[in-house]
Amino acid sequence: MTKRAAVAGLLGALITSVLCSCSNNGSTTPFGGDMPQASPPSTSAGGSPASGQPQGTSAPRVKTPLNASKFTDKPCDSLSEPQLQKFSITKRNGPRTDENGASCSWSFGTGGETYAGLTYATVRNVGLSRIYDQHQANMWPDGYFEPTDIVGYPAVFNSPKNERPKNCGISVGVTDELMFTVFTIEAHEQDACKAAKNVAAAVIETIKAGQ
Repeated sequence: MTKRAAVAGLLGALITSVLCSCSNNGSTTPFGGDMPQASPPSTSAGGSPASGQPQGTSAPRVKTPLNASKFTDKPCDSLSEPQLQKFSITKRNGPRTDENGASCSWSFGTGGETYAGLTYATVRNVGLSRIYDQHQANMWPDGYFEPTDIVGYPAVFNSPKNERPKNCGISVGVTDELMFTVFTIEAHEQDACKAAKNVAAAVIETIKAGQ
């Protein structure tokens, strides 16, 4: 299986597991310096229920919702040209649409062995609440669920399988009803979660610029 097919499959599996109701220092890649963070990562899964979500959910509310309508059908526009240059993107794969929503993936770095995939979860309008509900139901015993913060927006490092640091997924809420997920595959023993966080922060920047 090619790396391109692998990242599409892993990203699709991650999003499907969330949506299914069944069970910088000058570096020119996302592995360089951290993107700015608005506040320290959360240490628990606490938070107020998101508006319009099922009772009992603990997903944090999105305090400053973003209108991502320009990008949900055109996910490849979620990284601007300057960001593509900063991350040394060498190839764009997509866009593509499946049962999870619209997605795009990129290869970057020398040789292009490393990939980042992005999907907007538009199939169910429940945002991060779905991930929190599934975590509370212990549906990912072999995976991970780690709440964090991306430039002021609630986020969760999550996946049904723990293959860090080589592979890493993070989901970010841009409204109480919409999230996007970034999944990275790293080929050079670097921290894929750091890359996923930096790509996610860049996506937030692009969405903000499109308001």
